[in-house]
Amino acid sequence: MKLNEMKYLRSLKSMENSMKKSKAFPDKDLLNVYNFYLYKSFAASSPQKRSVEEYGWEASTSKSNGYVAMENDLREKANIEFHFKKCEKKQKDSIVLLLSKNHLSDDKFDIKKLNAVLEQHTNEARMVCLFRHIRNAIAHGNTYQFKNGNILLEDKLGERLTARILIKYKTLTDWIKVIDKNNILEK
Repeated sequence: MKLNEMKYLRSLKSMENSMKKSKAFPDKDLLNVYNFYLYKSFAASSPQKRSVEEYGWEASTSKSNGYVAMENDLREKANIEFHFKKCEKKQKDSIVLLLSKNHLSDDKFDIKKLNAVLEQHTNEARMVCLFRHIRNAIAHGNTYQFKNGNILLEDKLGERLTARILIKYKTLTDWIKVIDKNNILEK
């Protein structure tokens, strides 16, 4: 089934409910998701941005404790594949082919296939890119919940789609635990 058809099969209003209106998370978990992804992640646009070092990681490509290790831990926790496309900020339709190839395009959408396709800025670390797109999707209400326990997060630049991430609801809370190795959010 095409994603556009799925979006319109349900009323647009119910399909585009923000996470706040969703019953996917208990109130405490929802508060933690908002607190981390909107305010305290290492995404550049987070108002109370934390560094990866504060969370117990290295801002390096270290396979033991850097971005590579972080990506591997997140991938393993969620059973997901990440697909990044480096591009210039004003490049149009840079991820269209990747979306189609990975079952996330409007005409080949599969709500069971966990996947992430993300447009990455030229000098941006992959994990910073991932958390920027998650933050933006939540902040702008581009979240879509499915009855099978999955959630679709979309980020856009104007009308242009820059990321589409399909994960389980629980992954958002699981990833917070993976990132916060130093338990600074508990303090």
